[in-house]
Amino acid sequence: MNKKSSSHLWLPKLAGGLLILMGLFHPIYAIIADHEMWKQFIMSGLWNSVVPPWENRDIVFQRNFWTSIESLCFPSALLGGYILWSIQRGYTIPTFLVWGILLYGVVSSILAPISGFWFLVIEGLLLLIYQIRTKHKH
Repeated sequence: MNKKSSSHLWLPKLAGGLLILMGLFHPIYAIIADHEMWKQFIMSGLWNSVVPPWENRDIVFQRNFWTSIESLCFPSALLGGYILWSIQRGYTIPTFLVWGILLYGVVSSILAPISGFWFLVIEGLLLLIYQIRTKHKH
């Protein structure tokens, strides 16, 4: 990694950090905001206690479950950790991953404009800008 590419390292570091922050904040907030869901979840015996969404039973519990521990937040945090780990070792972030994050964020933000999916757009753009600025400079 040369000086020019290392001067832009703040871009993927910020993107990775935001992914981790988003991945941890969202489910923790959801768990704290509706602790009754956890009580119901534990009282149900955990195993097979969440009915499939197509059955329309207890929709509030399902909403809370799918927006906390079963959301894509934990995989987002892992992805952010991978990005930081890769950058620290001098690896490049695969282009398909950058475009995947960006496109998923754009499509999801269009479908759900009042959501946290805009963070994925920001993170994807940060990674894309980093790739453009460091391309052919290694």
